Amino acid sequence: MRISTLLLLLYMPVFLSAQNTKIKVIKGLTLTNDAVLDTLLVSNTNDFLNAAQLPNESNKFVLPAQKIETYILLDEILGITTNQNSRETNFYKAHIINCIEVEVAQYLLQVAYLSTSDSLPQLNAIFEIIAHKGSNGFLFSSPLKYNTLNWKTFTEQNTTVYFKTDIQKNKVLDYTTFAGTIDAKLKSIDKSTEFYCCDNFNEVLKLIGVLYKAEYAGIQLNTLASVADNKKLIVAGEHSNEFTDFDKHDLWHDRLSLVVPRNTLNKPVDEGCAYLYGGSWGLSWNEIFTQFIKSIPITEQTDWKEYKENPFNFGENDANHLYVDYVINALIVQQLEKQYGFEAVWKLLNSGKFQKGNENYYAILKEIAGVDSANYNAWVYGLINNKINNK
Repeated sequence: MRISTLLLLLYMPVFLSAQNTKIKVIKGLTLTNDAVLDTLLVSNTNDFLNAAQLPNESNKFVLPAQKIETYILLDEILGITTNQNSRETNFYKAHIINCIEVEVAQYLLQVAYLSTSDSLPQLNAIFEIIAHKGSNGFLFSSPLKYNTLNWKTFTEQNTTVYFKTDIQKNKVLDYTTFAGTIDAKLKSIDKSTEFYCCDNFNEVLKLIGVLYKAEYAGIQLNTLASVADNKKLIVAGEHSNEFTDFDKHDLWHDRLSLVVPRNTLNKPVDEGCAYLYGGSWGLSWNEIFTQFIKSIPITEQTDWKEYKENPFNFGENDANHLYVDYVINALIVQQLEKQYGFEAVWKLLNSGKFQKGNENYYAILKEIAGVDSANYNAWVYGLINNKINNK
């Protein structure tokens, strides 16, 4: 259906309110041809969408067999009712605008989130979800598996790649080899990855069940991912339809997220590891360091603590950013791993999220290497010079 036609229909005051739910059904839409089942479907859909505003694991209406595939869609539904300008939390309302039975007792629903402003409709998103009828009601999933039923697969070690026509199997082997190296550092075992290879971000969105989302308008290339239990799901849409390459920087983050939530870690240390092991923005670690020493004054008087408190980008632009403190942490990670093993790096990674003054960070660094806020600048200056002299 064309968006213009859809908006016209949504704006018309012809919605039927489902009993005891907030979600609405567009007038004239046939759901299941069973009034009792219709009521249950609408009620369960409403419950599923309300639970989507909670942590993924709390949503009891997710089909267990397709948990990770649905989590990636739930991440997109989270916060969808909020007007980002006014911060009104229930600005956009959910409306079922289409329902198709795709299998016996399985229904593909299209749900639009919209509101009105100055008597004009505002469309924020349209999602597709699959409702699976069970003995106790409906459970829901992303349409990712349904949309890729005819795709091919290739498995190498603990990585499975889904693709349409062909892939570079040697690149998959490179990926699994490097992933194994990271897993060994992290002492991570029995962790798997599933890759879906897409042409662009528009294909990514359609596969997972996002027909439209206002914030993504104009974005051509991007990748989405989710984590559940010991599995990482990656739906890649950056000219990645044949798995021609992969980003080692992102792979570090992906493997780390299978061990511990990244938002609990010290981000500069995390990014420092990613710089060291995988480079960034197509640059190797050594290329990043070369650009760093050309861009930043390296003197005994340089206040490296100030760069930690106030991040400074020496990259080409805001998009391809490179931060001074991430480079410093890469040097620190390199030194700690060489001198004390990766266990020391792990301690620093777990020094906690950023806090003004970085008290926890310096406390852990002192415990490991005897370096605190007082001698940090001198120590970092020595690490930089050592790297310069041994490039």
